[in-house]
Amino acid sequence: MEYDVRSAETLRWGLERRGQVGALVVLAVVLLYLLVPKAVNAHVHGAETTVEAGDHFMLDAIGDGSAKLDLSALAGWTLPPSASDDSVLVTRGDAKVSMRLVGNVRNPALAFDRLPRVLRLSDPKATWSRTGEFRGHRGLTGYRGEFTTSTRTGSLFLAGRDETALFVLVSAPSSELEDARDAAETVLDTAEINP
Repeated sequence: MEYDVRSAETLRWGLERRGQVGALVVLAVVLLYLLVPKAVNAHVHGAETTVEAGDHFMLDAIGDGSAKLDLSALAGWTLPPSASDDSVLVTRGDAKVSMRLVGNVRNPALAFDRLPRVLRLSDPKATWSRTGEFRGHRGLTGYRGEFTTSTRTGSLFLAGRDETALFVLVSAPSSELEDARDAAETVLDTAEINP
């Protein structure tokens, strides 16, 4: 005697109807996890903003420390969307000012000398030199330097206190470099770093 194992609840493709609802719920949840974060990010982080006089930006170092940056010197520059708590990038055309707060910097001179080595990894023809020390009005001390790669030139700064340091990298076409460097140095000079 033969028995037909197909019941009335089985569809023609071999799926049971009682499993369809669960499968649709799982599919809907997966689609929500895929689509909703992208839609939220597009609306929240998708807008560039123009820096205005009086704008401030807070950075939190990985490790210890925080910084409050007065971006007034970069008024008119563009602040692209950013998802990082420890760094900020400000642009104007081809000019860029990148600032990153780092904690646990025990030897600022060594940390400053390592930064240009990273440039050499991406461009073996990169050159750099330390051009002096930096002393800010709010007690920050550190170093300044210049770099050249095959595609850009710029300035480097490192300043901080109590093992918390702000790295600033400025790159711009030669006609804009001096203005960009002066603006970045003003931001660094007025930065409030809290270990």
